[in-house]
Amino acid sequence: MKEGEDFFGNHVNLAARVAGQAQGGEILISSLLVELTQISGEFAFGEGRAVSLKGISVKRRVFQVYWQ
Repeated sequence: MKEGEDFFGNHVNLAARVAGQAQGGEILISSLLVELTQISGEFAFGEGRAVSLKGISVKRRVFQVYWQ
């Protein structure tokens, strides 16, 4: 959701939790974002790993984006 210039809600929470799992120099994205962008062939992704995210009851799979 957006109110003024601020975004909030479940999706923002999920994005923050995924980003918080990244190591220095690493970009992580959710499995849904991999599915949505993979077809373009523009990006390469790691194999992914299952992580526990604060406030989310099930483990989620996150993928590293290879960008260099």
